[in-house]
Amino acid sequence: MCGAVIPERVEEQLGIARAASARYFGHLRLASNGKQTDVLLGSESRSKAGLSMVDWRTAPLAEVFFGYGEGEEYGVTIEGRHLEGTVVQRNLVAFNGADLVELQTPRARFLREGDGWRELPLPERPSLRPASPHPAPILDPAQQRAVDLPPGGALLLLGEAGAGKTTVALHRVVALQHRAKKRFRAAVVVPTEGLRRLSRSLLDRLGTPAVEVYLYDKFAAKQARRVFRGLPRRESQSARASVIRFKRHDALRSLLRELPPRAVTSRTDLHELFGDRALVEKMVREAGLPLPTISDLLEHTRIQFSNTTEEEFSGTQASALQTLDGRAIDEGTVREDARTIDVEDYAVLFELDALRGATARPPRYDCIVVDEAQELAPLELGLIGRSLKPKGTLIVAGDREQQVDDTACFRGWDETMRELGAAKHDRVELAIGYRCPPEVEAFARARLALDGDFSFRPGVEVTCVEEVKGLEFDQVILPDLEAYGGTDQSRHALYVASTRASDQLVLAAAGRPSPLLDFSAPGTGR
Repeated sequence: MCGAVIPERVEEQLGIARAASARYFGHLRLASNGKQTDVLLGSESRSKAGLSMVDWRTAPLAEVFFGYGEGEEYGVTIEGRHLEGTVVQRNLVAFNGADLVELQTPRARFLREGDGWRELPLPERPSLRPASPHPAPILDPAQQRAVDLPPGGALLLLGEAGAGKTTVALHRVVALQHRAKKRFRAAVVVPTEGLRRLSRSLLDRLGTPAVEVYLYDKFAAKQARRVFRGLPRRESQSARASVIRFKRHDALRSLLRELPPRAVTSRTDLHELFGDRALVEKMVREAGLPLPTISDLLEHTRIQFSNTTEEEFSGTQASALQTLDGRAIDEGTVREDARTIDVEDYAVLFELDALRGATARPPRYDCIVVDEAQELAPLELGLIGRSLKPKGTLIVAGDREQQVDDTACFRGWDETMRELGAAKHDRVELAIGYRCPPEVEAFARARLALDGDFSFRPGVEVTCVEEVKGLEFDQVILPDLEAYGGTDQSRHALYVASTRASDQLVLAAAGRPSPLLDFSAPGTGR
């Protein structure tokens, strides 16, 4: 569509943009209880002219935008209230300054051209499930068998992205709850907020709102505060990465054994542990951690166990301790972590107490689901394992290939299950992926090929220049042109890397490209 013709949906969106007077990237029109509501997704939450804008990172309604398509029925819980309805419209938008310049619906893309708009139809997305004349069941046979296993024991669900691990884990906990003949207490523990919201939504749709769903951080805090007295109310906000890595490291166990035995484990033990230079230096050496970790941890511990400015000057007139913005005096300063505890400390306290004879026991559950377990550190897994009743059911889901947080010290699934107290367990590998088309799955299977370990099969191999002499590939991608300087060595390396391509060469740079390349030549461009 060209000229001055403006499609109806675009015209409607232009009116919404004018009323909002703000940039946003997504628009939802929801129908519920006979009414329609427009919701915008942006970088903040506010209301104007009858329009609601929500923060896409934190608002529960963002789950509807990312999880449901037009015409689908949605369900979401907001501040304890369960809302249901239908998605009427779902639009992606783009702005140039204050001007709306692009609108994408599920079926078409509209681009602004002068005073008019051009429509580009989008290809129909193929079904990710095999076509069948009969409606597909919610679970395939392999998934259903995992759900139907007897109560008790431990189940490890493995599979690639989109294989249904989360779905199977949640269906199993729902099935167990329905079978229970007495009070059944279950918890789902996940590492990310997005997964927590998804799990909560799926459980609500399955009619099981009583199952508790926690971020690991919140679960650990809840368990620790039930057991260890006198823990600070606030958690630290500015712990360095080196401090977090130290406290999640498996080598910390050997350090815990050097603390003196006590009848009661408390926060005081954390000060003796993380404030002792000799102990900290010993672990840094043994674990091969960077030397700056020592000073980072000692200083962080010193601040955590010091008083806040308000406490130090508690005898001062109250008005002298008030800030203009109403925030605490230390907030945003190097002292803001005074009188705090780290999320990582909860697991440390439980591990130390276990080494001393485990006098402190956290509240226990009949069933615990641990999703994306590869992102949890050994001591954190131990905390979760101690929260399961002796004859309870443990359900663990994960994918080694999706392990992204190296501070978790992931050491394989056998070790993961052992840390959870479930060395003996059933293992089910879900082989069928339902999320991604085969081409996407093949692309995602990038392999790190070092020491000549090339598969020479379809897929993506990640390697370095020194490994590819004499080899050829259909396509070669050089993502770091800024790394090739103006030396002869760089020229030789760039020559070797680029001449491996038999069909296509793709060049990219995060900074200024190599001075060896002439982008002013005809047919080239940045």
